[in-house]
Formats: sequence, structure tokens, C-alpha cells
Amino acid sequence: MPAIRPWLILLLAAVPSLARAADVITLNDDVYLQWSDANDRNGKSGVCGFMIIGNHLNRANPHVVWDINIDEVWQGDTRVAGYTAGTFDVVDGKRIPRAPITALTFGVEGQAEPVLTRLVGPPNADHGIKGIIELDRAKVLFDGFSEEKWITITLTYADSTSEILRTRGFHEPYHGGRASPFNMCLLGKVPTGNFRRPIP
Repeated sequence: MPAIRPWLILLLAAVPSLARAADVITLNDDVYLQWSDANDRNGKSGVCGFMIIGNHLNRANPHVVWDINIDEVWQGDTRVAGYTAGTFDVVDGKRIPRAPITALTFGVEGQAEPVLTRLVGPPNADHGIKGIIELDRAKVLFDGFSEEKWITITLTYADSTSEILRTRGFHEPYHGGRASPFNMCLLGKVPTGNFRRPIP
């Protein structure tokens, strides 16, 4: 029986790690609608968006959490869509920043093209980053959140690792589409209540 070549042993040993790297992490019970209390009720200025606080209900020690905020901000005729993002190891209740994110892309169920983003400035002291989303693509993303579609988030880190997160868009059982809480927020109609989107 021929001997197994050393390089083949190394290749076989690497297969489980490669499989794990491709796994998609599903975030449960982690999407909230968010807005600014300073929103103008005539829709002339404000902030509306979604907050993903991924894995925050996990009580394991240690565990990982992801903080991602996606917002549309406007003042008069000027509108900008952007995001902030960071990820942490939680050890004994303390949040320890993981490597900075160097690229972030969104995917929306039913959309062939990804929603690309552009980072702005360097990471902050907690390795959090911020970026811009082109408004036409941001609308696709916000519609996906408002229509309860699956959203994927691909993260690349400064240490050359990557992750794919998956979550569902925000759910509000009585209104959707143009009458969704997000679209009403854009009109200055600030919603009330606990707007969390649980995933079965």
C-alpha cells in the first residue's frame, strides 16, 4: 500500500477548517428599528434605520457579539445612507474588540447584486468602523429589512479572517411595504413600542 504523502495529510487536515470558514452564522432575535428622538415631524430632518445587535442574548462565557447600525440621515434635500459596525469577544461580561473590519457587504434575498459599501476613515479605539452606502443601493437594503427578507452580511477583518452573518428583516405584523414603520419614520411619524424582530 503506498504511503500517504505529507502534503496530502496537511491538505486533509485543513478541510474541516475550510468548511467552518464557509459556515453562515444565523443571528436570532437581534434586529431593531431605530430612529432619532429629534426627528422632525414634518419629515424635513431625521435619522431612521435598523440596529443589529447580533448574539447579544447569548449567556455563554465567552461569546461573540456583532454591533451593526444602518441608517438614513437627512437634512432638507441632503440625504446620506451609512453604517457603523464592530464586533467583540465577551469574556466575563467584558467586551474585548476583535480585529477591525476592512470590508462589509450586504446581500438581500431575491437580489442578484450585492449591496456594496465604502469604509470612511480609520477604525476607532474599539476597532469600530463607519461607512457609506450609495442611496439607490441603500433603498434595496432598507426595503429588504422592511419586507422581512433574509439579509446576509459578509465581513472581512484585518487579520485576514472573514464571516458571513444571516438575519431576517424587521417584522411588524400589521403594516408592510410603503406603510412599514421604517417608511413612516422617513415621513416623520416616529413609531412607539419595542420594535424587535424575533426569528423562529
